[in-house]
Amino acid sequence: MAIIVPTAFPLRKSEYAYYLKEYNEFSGGRLMRMQSVAVVRDDKLVEFPQALGPASNFKDAEEIFIFGGFAETVDALMDYAMALREDNGLTTALQEHGDSSTLIQDYADSIEMRRHLGKTHQRTLRNLKANRSNL
Repeated sequence: MAIIVPTAFPLRKSEYAYYLKEYNEFSGGRLMRMQSVAVVRDDKLVEFPQALGPASNFKDAEEIFIFGGFAETVDALMDYAMALREDNGLTTALQEHGDSSTLIQDYADSIEMRRHLGKTHQRTLRNLKANRSNL
């Protein structure tokens, strides 16, 4: 009688995950929504893929990649992915914030202001440099 030994034990929801990704993939002639979770086993990164169902059931869902970095459990990453799929306004809120963000414009304005101040206050800048070197 032969003994069958599993090569990888099943994924435990309480173990720490490196990342979770969801994507669409052809499987058996159909487009399926897949979820893959990566964990470390015996110092090797191991992926555990599973089919979530036909991609048509996830019409508005985009590809998802959540980096856990071993700080989050498999269960927590799966919850995050489900929240992103269901949206709950999170994706919309992030997109609206990105559209209204002025971070790049603010940075460009600060560079322009430094250039302007540097040109108009050359004597002040020279005095500051001289005072620093005397210290």
